Amino acid sequence: MLSGCFCLGYKIGFHFTAVRHDAGNALIVNSGPDMCAVGVQVDYSQVHAGILFQNCQINAGVIVNEGSLGPVKFMNCGLFGTGVAPLPYLELGDRKATHAMLKGQGRATFIGCHFYQPEGPFVPKDFVDPGHPAIYGDGAGLTLASCGKLVSQHLSTAICRLRGATAWLWRNHLYRRCSRLCRENH
Repeated sequence: MLSGCFCLGYKIGFHFTAVRHDAGNALIVNSGPDMCAVGVQVDYSQVHAGILFQNCQINAGVIVNEGSLGPVKFMNCGLFGTGVAPLPYLELGDRKATHAMLKGQGRATFIGCHFYQPEGPFVPKDFVDPGHPAIYGDGAGLTLASCGKLVSQHLSTAICRLRGATAWLWRNHLYRRCSRLCRENH
C-alpha cells in the first residue's frame, strides 16, 4: 500500500510494469500525479489482484496497455485529464482521449469518480473542442458506476467510446453541460 505520494512534472507519474516473470499489484491511497505527460501507465498488472487507486487526484491521463491482465480500478478519484496545453491528448493510432486510454486485457473500473476538464484561466478563450471522448476503450471491458462528469462551457465531449470491448457496464452517472454517452462498434 502506498499512501500520500505525489508525482509532479514527470513524463510518467505512476508506472506499473513486470519484474522478471510476474506483474505486481498495488493499492494507492490519497496520492496522485500532477502536470505529468501521463499520470498513470499500467503496462502489466497481476491477473488476480491488479491495481487500485482510492481517493486520489489524477491530474493527467491514464493509459492501460495490452499487457495488463488484471483489474485496474479507480474508486472515489478525481480525474482531470489532458488535452489542454501543455499536456497532449492520449493517443492510440488515430483515436484520442482526454482522461483514459484503455487497451488492457483486464477490466477497468471507475466507481464514484469525478471526470473534470479544466476551464476558466486554464482553457484558452479560443479553445475549440475536438470531440475526443474522456475514455476510449479498446480492451477487455469497462465498468463505470456512480461517476460524474463536469466539463467547461467549451467542451461537449462524450464520456466514453468503446471499440472491440468484450463487456461494458455503466449506470448512475451525473453529467452536466452537453455531455453525451456513446458507444462505437468497428
